[in-house]
Amino acid sequence: MVGSEQEREERQPLLADDTTSTYGANGQNGTGSKLPQSHESDVEAPTERNLAEQASSGTWEKVKYILPALAVGLFLSALDGSIIFANHAKIATDFNRLDLASWISTAFFLAMSSCQPLYGKLSDIFGRKACIIWAFCVFAIGNLFCGLAPNMESFIAARIVQGCGGAGVGTLTTVLISDVIPLRERAPWQGYLNLINAAGLAVGAPIGGLVADTIGWRWTFLCQVPFTLLAIASVVFFLRLGQRDTENWRSKLRRVDFLGALLLIATAVCLLLGLDRGSNVSWRAPIAFVPLAMFPVLFAVFVVVESKFAVEPFTPGHIILDRTVLSVYASSFFNYGGWGALMFYAPLFYQAVDGVSSSQAGLRLLPSIISAVCGTLIGGFILKRTGKYYWLMVTATGNATLAVLFVILGTIYVKFDVLCISIGMSVNSILTGFFVVGSLIALISNIAPEDQAIATACMFLFRSLGTACGISFSGTMLQHFLRSNLNRVLQNSDGIDEIVNGVRGSLDYIKTLNPDIQGFQEAMAEVAAVPNEPGQPPAVTAASLAELAPKQSSKEQVVTPFDVSGGVDETGKTVAIDYDKLIETFGSKRIDKALLERFEKVTGHKPHRLLRRGMVFSHRDLDLILDKYEQGIPFYLYTGRGPSSNSMHVGHSIPFEFTKYLQDVFNVPLVIMLTDDEKFYHTPKLSLQECHTFAMQNALDVIAIGFDITKTFIFIDTDFVDGGAGAAFNTNVRNLAKRTTINQIKGTFGFGDSNNIAEFAFPAMQSATAFATSFPFIFGTDKKKVAKIPCLIPCAIDQDPYFRQCRDNARQLGFIKPALIHAVFLPSLKGSETKMSASDIDSSIWFSDTDNQIRKKIGNAFSGGQDSRELHSKLGGRTNVDIPFQYLTFFLEDDDELERIRQAYESGEMESGEMKKRCTQEVQAYVAEFRERRKEVTEAIREEFRRPRPLRFKSSPFTPEALKKSAEAEIQQLEARLAKLTAA
Repeated sequence: MVGSEQEREERQPLLADDTTSTYGANGQNGTGSKLPQSHESDVEAPTERNLAEQASSGTWEKVKYILPALAVGLFLSALDGSIIFANHAKIATDFNRLDLASWISTAFFLAMSSCQPLYGKLSDIFGRKACIIWAFCVFAIGNLFCGLAPNMESFIAARIVQGCGGAGVGTLTTVLISDVIPLRERAPWQGYLNLINAAGLAVGAPIGGLVADTIGWRWTFLCQVPFTLLAIASVVFFLRLGQRDTENWRSKLRRVDFLGALLLIATAVCLLLGLDRGSNVSWRAPIAFVPLAMFPVLFAVFVVVESKFAVEPFTPGHIILDRTVLSVYASSFFNYGGWGALMFYAPLFYQAVDGVSSSQAGLRLLPSIISAVCGTLIGGFILKRTGKYYWLMVTATGNATLAVLFVILGTIYVKFDVLCISIGMSVNSILTGFFVVGSLIALISNIAPEDQAIATACMFLFRSLGTACGISFSGTMLQHFLRSNLNRVLQNSDGIDEIVNGVRGSLDYIKTLNPDIQGFQEAMAEVAAVPNEPGQPPAVTAASLAELAPKQSSKEQVVTPFDVSGGVDETGKTVAIDYDKLIETFGSKRIDKALLERFEKVTGHKPHRLLRRGMVFSHRDLDLILDKYEQGIPFYLYTGRGPSSNSMHVGHSIPFEFTKYLQDVFNVPLVIMLTDDEKFYHTPKLSLQECHTFAMQNALDVIAIGFDITKTFIFIDTDFVDGGAGAAFNTNVRNLAKRTTINQIKGTFGFGDSNNIAEFAFPAMQSATAFATSFPFIFGTDKKKVAKIPCLIPCAIDQDPYFRQCRDNARQLGFIKPALIHAVFLPSLKGSETKMSASDIDSSIWFSDTDNQIRKKIGNAFSGGQDSRELHSKLGGRTNVDIPFQYLTFFLEDDDELERIRQAYESGEMESGEMKKRCTQEVQAYVAEFRERRKEVTEAIREEFRRPRPLRFKSSPFTPEALKKSAEAEIQQLEARLAKLTAA
């Protein structure tokens, strides 16, 4: 550094003795000679002697004007940290984005970690005072924006601004103290500052929680603004520094390593964003794997820029790569990562599992916060007395790790003991406090005076980055396993998809559930460490949750339009769906051999493989439909889908493929209903526009099944109802709604008082499609005649409740009861106890999946093979639970080959790997054929399917002799238009 005794620059060590920092980086003393190497040689020989020489009796005179200026900032910074510990669950719940709760702290600490090294360099260039005033201003603006944020995204953005300011407050306070206080005196003075920090930490959690529970969490941020302005005034009036450097500001600005800072931010954001989106969306989604793939690339670029190109890098290699300094930084990263995650998720644990308020959760953190402060104070005095930091740090870190076992004990084996958890967290906090003081002294003892500011800033970089990563990593594990396995925990619950999304979005949602479902909160108390099946991670797993869920002797299976899950036997094991029991419960009839023989005789066609193998297994009045077909009486087909995603999975295609078969066999018109309104009513997070977009995309997939455009009409509820062609349909909806009571809907669908009005009204919409008078442009305007046209509805068995209600009202309205034919569910990849579901992306095979993805998914599917090759050869495989074999029953056309596979597998001749390979080949071929057809479907073709128009079928009212010529002309026009569209 350049300067003199007569004229000191503001960026020089302030008021320091000549011996303020005795040793430079790499263990060199002031003369540049190398120190002896040993575990504590940096302290004991000769550092202890030099530390003693640095003691100063006039320390108070040096800091009495600086301390008040820094106290307010330290208090607010600590206050803000503990407020978030207590309030983040409340904030995320209010925004209905509990899945983004970790970003409330991650964004703050990420901004801090990125800006802290810059403050160290900027304070060397522009001066300490200017930089700390700037930091306070940014901190105040961030608080203001946090208090006014309208949604979760803007709140996270405000937290980033707040973190940019908070980075300077913490970093520059430590730098100023290091400038002023001799090394030996530094530890107790750090303890004094920790008293101020303690006050902020102590009042932040309980007071912040109380404010959040009374006048609202926003005031915890807004109230900080005037206090931050007071801090700015304190710095302006009380902080007295030496003469400022007069170097031109442009030349100063060129010395700032902005490129390095941007690269560091981009690197950290890619890592944390990829982890967050992977756990909340899917690890195969581009928003997850693209950032994770960019992370190592950006990190490598960052290293190259810092080591080769930066003029004054804010992470200088001679500091970062020093063995001793690097070990201090690394240990700080992991210590703060663990402690931050513990402090962040403990309040969420208390609120989610024990149901306490934000203020109560904050009070439970108080012992840990006070312990952390006591730890730094005690650690400071130990260092002052002994001058040794090596074994203090080693002992503190090791025992802090062991203290976490008490937390695990309190959440798992002692069955949620708050005292045990508090003891573990308090001991961990005390020892972490020891480490905080020891690591700072270790750092300062091993760097040169001119590197003191930047080295301290780098220390805070690793602390903040460790905290951000610890919270983010923990959130990633929590959200990933919660999303993947919560479906398998909830038994006999209506609207399981809505429940999963609701729980991951808001803690308040849990309180709206019925008591049996709320019981899964007890399971959440143990999801952190209870292992699942061998080879699965010890996080939120299905087995751990199911074992800890409310104990009942058994539970009935649930099959409704909104929830499908197998029953639970006396041992607590989830069993496959019992379709025979569904026939008994719903009152339908099994499709037996005699009915199949009659079907083949009447139609002249071999029954579809799904009929032959019992995949289409149940019916209502299918025999009557066959009677009418024999008599030449017209009928029509009706099926549909509730769009919940942009594309369909193979499970969605099964009912449509069977419907196409029926259309070809009977040569009858088909109406396909896409219920965008239903998904909007039942899914809180989806907007109506999103649901409509899903329906438009799904229509393209449905057409790709191969339906005849001259015999098929596809409509989307919101478009059809709002258009003129839907007038007759609306009339039937109103008539049905008038004759349906609230008690009927509750009894049929299990709705309660928490369901919205639209959910109660929608069954009338779905039922009206089963009446031919809803479509006069297809069946004519003679209502009495058209009312006698029956409808056959091919669907999955979970849709039956809608049409039981419809059949009850049909006669009163003068209609024929709709007939139904029921299909089983294509089971989930995870097991036959539930269906393939769009809400669990990993349980399904999507038409958008690549061949490699299909291979991996089937390779990980639930197998009915034995535990070892020897046992499998002896006992054989279990085809009744083997998912690959069950998929072959759906997709493999050849009955003889399927039987050969069954016998070979059950005898042990075929192994599980061979079964999965054969299944993969069949599913890949099925998906590939679909994709080829999908390429031919354009938006123009979709609009032709959606256009209300006459359809061509044998008994069309538009084909009597009097209108035969005009009908043929219309059909020719349709065919010409289709040919033109296909060519285009």
